[in-house]
Amino acid sequence: MAQVETRNRATSSEDSRKRVYGRIEKEGIEFVLLWFTDIEGHLKSFAVTPSEIEAALDDGMGFDGSSITGFNAIEESDMVAIPDPETFQLMPWKEGETKVARMICDIVTPDGNPYEGDPRYVLRRALDREPLPLYGDGRQVRDWLHVDDHCAAIELVLRHGEAGEAYNVGAGEEHENVELAQLVVEHLGADPSLVRNVEDRAGHDRRYSLETTKLRSLGWQPRREWAGGVRATIDWYRDNRDWWEPIKRSGGFREYYDKQYAARLG
Repeated sequence: MAQVETRNRATSSEDSRKRVYGRIEKEGIEFVLLWFTDIEGHLKSFAVTPSEIEAALDDGMGFDGSSITGFNAIEESDMVAIPDPETFQLMPWKEGETKVARMICDIVTPDGNPYEGDPRYVLRRALDREPLPLYGDGRQVRDWLHVDDHCAAIELVLRHGEAGEAYNVGAGEEHENVELAQLVVEHLGADPSLVRNVEDRAGHDRRYSLETTKLRSLGWQPRREWAGGVRATIDWYRDNRDWWEPIKRSGGFREYYDKQYAARLG
């Protein structure tokens, strides 16, 4: 875990954080998984104990982003994951097993500003009709997976997978980044000119593809088709603006956005 300066970075209400503390104690939860996605939409996580959760909710948990796709610039190695208490959920378990819960996180920099490599910020900008920077020609291919299907895969492996084995999770929904940007704009009824091609990232991979035969042999299949899953995600953000708007109102957001994209957007 990376060491970052302690400060109050909480983006949630005190009451919502207290509800999480109460549930952890009442239900005897032993670990909490903090989930977030990298810039390509792949789910990442690390675990904290109940004794660490208050600090995580109040201040965030520092981690080394240097090995995470899209978080790997030298100046971006120290990152902070801030759990959202409204996403707290007990993971499936059986009698006698360790009780584990999870929360989904926003990613910020050590100074508390939203991190531009967090995929959630794309939707937030689109909802406010801000430019959507698209690296290079936007033809990079990624295998897109809805979070519901990813969670179902994790549960299946926990219950039926072989200990010590690695299981790739992929829906076989390979689409170019520009397709995603166009779908976001179309579903919001926004001006297509919001999508702006900007200077590409150095060493930007053209395609990611996963071999998922081992996972599918356990009986897993994705249930969410790509376009429907993207639209459902957009709708959630549109219907829950009070959850993410405080982040955009934070003092350093515009300064950080300009630092990262002003030159690229011209």
